[in-house]
Amino acid sequence: MSDAVPGDAGTGDGADGEWADHGDPVTAASDAFAALGGETRMAIVRTLFEAEREAGRPVTRSFSTLFEASDEETTAGFAYHLRQLPETYLQKVEQAEHDEGAPDDEAGYRLTAAGRRVARAIAAGTLTESADRDPVDLEAMCPFCDESGLHAAGDDTVLTVACRACEREVLALPFPPAGYRAHDDGSLPDAVDSYYRGRIATMRDGTCPECGGVAETAAEVVGTADAAGAASASGTAGSGDDEPGDTAGDATAARARMTCTACGYRLRCPVTLTVLDEPAVVSTFHAAGVDLAERPLWNVGPEWRERVVSTDPLAIRVTARVGGEELACFVGRDLSVVYTDRLTPDDDGDDRRSSVGAGAGSGADQSVEQASDEPEEADAGADQPSVGEPDSATA
Repeated sequence: MSDAVPGDAGTGDGADGEWADHGDPVTAASDAFAALGGETRMAIVRTLFEAEREAGRPVTRSFSTLFEASDEETTAGFAYHLRQLPETYLQKVEQAEHDEGAPDDEAGYRLTAAGRRVARAIAAGTLTESADRDPVDLEAMCPFCDESGLHAAGDDTVLTVACRACEREVLALPFPPAGYRAHDDGSLPDAVDSYYRGRIATMRDGTCPECGGVAETAAEVVGTADAAGAASASGTAGSGDDEPGDTAGDATAARARMTCTACGYRLRCPVTLTVLDEPAVVSTFHAAGVDLAERPLWNVGPEWRERVVSTDPLAIRVTARVGGEELACFVGRDLSVVYTDRLTPDDDGDDRRSSVGAGAGSGADQSVEQASDEPEEADAGADQPSVGEPDSATA
């Protein structure tokens, strides 16, 4: 899969900017960034942000308070820099406008939502820092060779999980510098796992975790020759006596690609990772005493298989054998689970199939019908694309 979501309650992150009727922003982007081009101006933003963090809510600080916190020698020089910060970042507030229960606030200035986001980007080091981390051994087995050689290493804020045994890369994901600072070697892998689980789920639901825009989701078919060498984040690599990465004939594999229509943020991953929070999947694993949340994205278990069973319409069959039964999720082109099927052995040892859910629409039914008529074959799509952001070095 190529390219956390800490929230902050009570900071008033709303739609604070005004927009013209034709959809263009009132403040040009070049002017907005140019306004931050001075240490005094950035210090004003940081001072207000630190005050908010200490108070746990938006606060207002007077001209004199902000001046005393700056390095400017004269009030005239400070006033000049304050005027250069447009309403995009600062809001002037009168004493009467303060919220009740905030006696420490003065008439003065407070951050807008945009100002708060700029301050967060500075605190996170997203635009100003680079972070590295020496290799850390991981407990999970390699999804390709099933050896215990997995390790994670950070290079220029990109965390890479790879296997020493088979020398294959499983995933490469950017992680903010603040995350490297906040987590030690023991907690860093879990933090990255949680950060991207949330992003996958949010984008699959149609919302961009970067900007809140509309995310378009799609499954795409790729030849396994193209996918060979790319690592599996879902633990679906290899089956039976097949060697990881083996390809045969014109076999195809699939991967999920999610793209924001507003900011262009993109995320790709094995299709398996998009169904982990499906109710049928969660309940089946829960009944077997397995919590999928405890399994990292770089290997969610050897039970999983992916197979493209129809290309027109596109249908990907994602299966897991757990608790004495096989659960199959049929995923459509838009990454929706259009049908789920459960195969359970009865007391006589015969397989008994029961549907546990179905999607709406004739296209979904047609996908499943075509899929069920397909002969069983080797997991041609087992060798899946690696986890990573296309905008990163793993594109």
